[in-house]
Formats: sequence, C-alpha cells, structure tokens
Amino acid sequence: MRSTPRLGLVALTRALLPKIIERKGAVINLSSVAATYPYRGGAVYGGSKAFVRQFSLDFAATCTAPASE
Repeated sequence: MRSTPRLGLVALTRALLPKIIERKGAVINLSSVAATYPYRGGAVYGGSKAFVRQFSLDFAATCTAPASE
C-alpha cells in the first residue's frame, strides 16, 4: 500500500535538505497525539502520524550524529 503523505514527507525532506543545510535552516514536522494515543477507528490516521513522529526523531538523530558514525 502506497501512502502519499508518507512518501511526500520523505521525498520533500530529501529534495530540500541541501538548501536547508546551506542556509542553516531547520526541518519542522507536525504530527498529532494520535501518534501515541490509540483510539477506536484511528489505526490508519494514527499510524500515519506515528510514521511522521518516528521519521522526525530518526532524521534528527542522523543529522546530529558525529560524522564518524
């Protein structure tokens, strides 16, 4: 199953990253409490928001890791 919001988030971040680094900018992703608090009928929405949250956390960890890693 393809998910346009998830693919869009990754593709846009990847495409803009060189300019963001060049300008010493930042990446800001918005998610939802649905990423961590399940509710009836929210599996797809919550899963999508959980992806945004985890992608953001992992992306930040990757970008702040020492170059030798």
